[in-house]
Amino acid sequence: MARYLSRICWNSENWIAPTGEARHLEGNSYVAQYGFGHEEWLLNFSWLINDEHYAHLVPVNKSYKRVAGQRIDLLLFTITPDQSRMFVADLKDIEVLSEADAQKALDHYRQRGWLDEMIKQVELVEGDTEGITEGNPLWLFNVRFRRDQVRMWTPPERMPRGEFFAHRHRYLLYELEDSTPGAFYTPRRSPRTTPLPTGMTTRRAIPDTPVRRMHNALQDHLRCLLVAEYGEDGVSIEEDWIDLVLRRGGDTDIIEIKTAPDARLAIREAVGQLLEYAYYPTAKNRGKLRLRIVAPSIAPPDVIEYLGTLSKRFQLPVSYHPVSLETGTCPF
Repeated sequence: MARYLSRICWNSENWIAPTGEARHLEGNSYVAQYGFGHEEWLLNFSWLINDEHYAHLVPVNKSYKRVAGQRIDLLLFTITPDQSRMFVADLKDIEVLSEADAQKALDHYRQRGWLDEMIKQVELVEGDTEGITEGNPLWLFNVRFRRDQVRMWTPPERMPRGEFFAHRHRYLLYELEDSTPGAFYTPRRSPRTTPLPTGMTTRRAIPDTPVRRMHNALQDHLRCLLVAEYGEDGVSIEEDWIDLVLRRGGDTDIIEIKTAPDARLAIREAVGQLLEYAYYPTAKNRGKLRLRIVAPSIAPPDVIEYLGTLSKRFQLPVSYHPVSLETGTCPF
């Protein structure tokens, strides 16, 4: 199977939705022209069709005739505001779509209202919505993959030094051979031998980005599932700033929702909040507690093992549940 190195534009929100940042970091590119990149929805696993995510990558589009209908591996990198080159994700065995499959995905997005949501998100970052409303479906969707086909580095890791990586900066598919240094790179961070700098630095200003709407959509969707399963009286939203609280008899489920496209990242962001909600001295006495983390991504075996360790070693009643806007049954 062919394996390629591929660049995606910078996004500080984990490629869930446009942030408006990349246009300030690039010159002559699609992102600079339209104010957003289609790959900024690359890891938005809230929107799934038959458990598959449909997305667009500019490098695939530029090489479409060569890779159409194929299954490929992609090693994705980005260039940060300080010009660092960072690995973002490794996509395995993803499918390059036909125009007919892209049209079916576009029809589904229209039906579900997701296309309208994409347009609103582009408007929020003052982008040009013509990039969304143009007629060719392949400009919106040219690949599809399942959540378990993605390995994400959280946070992104610096690319290894070397001539091959140093000269790859365009939005193209760069073929990787087994002999390419770093082609199957597994990032590891070595200990530093010098302290980090502490002085003031300057960088190009980046405007504030709008609050992400996806969290609210997931929160709403999960609330509806819980109400359908347990009844409205037992479900509350934003009680003491908690995303959702579910009461069943003397038991209480405290639910924290994250939009992170990686289960490990979602857990990292959620655990501290859940511990405070549950155990801070001023927390309500809610009886027997369950701490639940909800996010769109699937937890791989090592993350499940990690949660098991937290439960056994520290007696934390914490669990993880993947939920997308297509989830039709209560996850717990």
